[in-house]
Amino acid sequence: MNSPFANLYLALQEYIAGLTSGGDKLIAYVDLDRYQLYVEGNPQLAYPSVLIDFEGWQFEQMGDSAQAGEGQVIFYLVFAPFSSTGSITPAPYMEKGLNYFDIEYQLHIALQNWSAGDNYGSLNRISATTEKIRADRRVRKIIYKLRLEDYSTLTVPAIADVPPVITPSFH
Repeated sequence: MNSPFANLYLALQEYIAGLTSGGDKLIAYVDLDRYQLYVEGNPQLAYPSVLIDFEGWQFEQMGDSAQAGEGQVIFYLVFAPFSSTGSITPAPYMEKGLNYFDIEYQLHIALQNWSAGDNYGSLNRISATTEKIRADRRVRKIIYKLRLEDYSTLTVPAIADVPPVITPSFH
């Protein structure tokens, strides 16, 4: 892949899919955010899932066609219906109902200051909120800021001078 965003996504997918907690996978499924949570019925996800998107990117020239960019990497941490967390809930069920906070915390510990490689800065969390997209899913939106350097245009060959096309004219 040549795209800095495709490479970033693939590195994140591999890294997150490989995270474990107590010997078990921390996250069951990683994908691009393609509005799966907005479809009717059950989205094709395994839980917990992480959906990734890139938003708000601004670029500036670094010289010689290279650019530096800064923007947001958005992680939607999605959980299946969860157990009760009410004050009369028995402790084991309460613990299960609050487990998503621990998973979010472990994911954050893994992502904070993580870098996809030489041309990427480190992820730095800037916000975490609950998304009220679906009543049947718990969705946490965690946003990290990232800076990257894009040297891809330096490797694009220059377009050779093309001789003008001469169209014969008939009198």
